[in-house]
Amino acid sequence: MTSGVPQGSCLGPLIWNIQYNELCALPLGDGAALIAYADDVCVVCSAKEEDQLIRVVNETLERIVSWMRDAGLELALHKTDAILVKGRRTWQGGQFRIGNVPISITTEVKYLGVWLDSNLSFSKHIQEAAGKAERAANALVRLMPNVGGPGMAKRKIIAASAQSIMLYGAEIWATATEVDSYRQRLASVQRRILLRVVAAYKTVAEDVVQVLAGVPPIDLLAKERQDVYKHGIIKKEAKETTMRIWQRRWRTGTTGEWTRRLIKDVKKWTSRKHGTVGYRLTQWLTGHGSFGAYRRKIGKSETATCYHCDRGQDDTAEHTLFRCPARLAARDRVERKLRRIIHMDNIVDVMLEGEEQWKTISEWIEGIMKEKEEEEWRREGRRL
Repeated sequence: MTSGVPQGSCLGPLIWNIQYNELCALPLGDGAALIAYADDVCVVCSAKEEDQLIRVVNETLERIVSWMRDAGLELALHKTDAILVKGRRTWQGGQFRIGNVPISITTEVKYLGVWLDSNLSFSKHIQEAAGKAERAANALVRLMPNVGGPGMAKRKIIAASAQSIMLYGAEIWATATEVDSYRQRLASVQRRILLRVVAAYKTVAEDVVQVLAGVPPIDLLAKERQDVYKHGIIKKEAKETTMRIWQRRWRTGTTGEWTRRLIKDVKKWTSRKHGTVGYRLTQWLTGHGSFGAYRRKIGKSETATCYHCDRGQDDTAEHTLFRCPARLAARDRVERKLRRIIHMDNIVDVMLEGEEQWKTISEWIEGIMKEKEEEEWRREGRRL
């Protein structure tokens, strides 16, 4: 071959593989191995002593260069880097060479889209992946305003594209999420994306938007991929493990107390075949929205008291549906239609029973939230 790999042809990759298979079959010395994908080759060498490692690496590189020369190929020296994974050992300054050309030793190198570092901490990769996903999320956010825009199903598809950026190569680096700072970096980007999936206020906690959107924490998704790939666990079993850990975290969490009281079973909520959440339903499910208590907490109102009744109680999500006399008639109509007594401890369970129950209760909540929103606008002198 003298003209390189045929570009864009159907047979190009096959012809290249036939050619490169000879390289992968080269006899190498002890402690040396090749990993190849397309025209990217990674030489992995190991030894107990520095001088032994230098000898193994240089001999292996010489064999590769010799094969390439015989095959009419040329090694791109400017794209060739070396990285040392040596733990706490001190490197005495030995040099890897291809012929008379020294190979630069770096602390970080990107191979097949994954950043490797000398400690195998994957710190660089996680920072880069989170940054790339964040830039994608910023672009996608404009497509998903809280009011209007695509429905929840389409929002999840759009959001999945940004999340997939973070999960690339997770089969290799998933254990790095055991470091809390790395997990938090990925989780913050996931939270930003999921806030728009469920049309939630920016103050809603990470674990709450994950449950509402039906998307497991990013570190559990990464570990799930690793378990399937690296440990040969069946996908169904890996997903069941993810759900068990997610449920345990949800049950013992310290944020989103109101949502936690409503949604007790994560699997039951996320496996439903009907019903979506949107801007107004999300407000009630989170307690973050047009409620006096919430608005006072964020400095938007001087009082937390309900404007719709004379009981002098704080205007919360619970008060709005179950304690405010102004909403009693609406709740009675819903209960007559469903032939059920609706209270805080069973409202979500009733919604999950079927499409009709979900539709009836969600329309009731959304109608009340719209009224509260309009009343809030009138008090503030804003145009409806």
